[in-house]
Amino acid sequence: ATQTPQPTVAMAAWRVALQRCARCSGKAWKGHPFSSASSERVLYITGAGVSAESGIPTFRGEDGFWTIGSRNYTPQEMATREMYTRNPSEFLKWYYKRFVSYRHHGPNAVHYWLADKNLITQNIDGLDGKAGNKDYVSIHGRIDKITVFHEEGSMVPILDAPWDAVDDNDLETSLLKLFRI
Repeated sequence: ATQTPQPTVAMAAWRVALQRCARCSGKAWKGHPFSSASSERVLYITGAGVSAESGIPTFRGEDGFWTIGSRNYTPQEMATREMYTRNPSEFLKWYYKRFVSYRHHGPNAVHYWLADKNLITQNIDGLDGKAGNKDYVSIHGRIDKITVFHEEGSMVPILDAPWDAVDDNDLETSLLKLFRI
């Protein structure tokens, strides 16, 4: 049975979403497009199923990202800050092979329909942005953007990810060099 999240968890998720919002840079909730009390404001929340039509596997489906780990680790172990600090090359290779390979996929009809909507998504694929939505919030980050390694809550610049500069023939060395590790 699915449990309802406690209000503190929901508030923390909104705080993270607000911090990651490109429009407000985490400065203030007042004036944010999602803060309107108007009944005309609708917030859409999406997940992996939206991008399946674009050829991107879901997380929990048969071929989903959450079912494919690495040779030595489960996906739940791989997708952590601890893995990044303990084994950055394994972490970067896993992300590159599982997610970055889909960076050139295009949005589908649902992404375009959501392009002018208030949107929070769990997806990291960036397809909502490619479809034209400038103000969406991706609560898990985006594969096309990176930040320097930092403590949660610190404001740091958001940079374009250097995926196109990766040398597939020397993947590990290339990733470590590009990410300055």
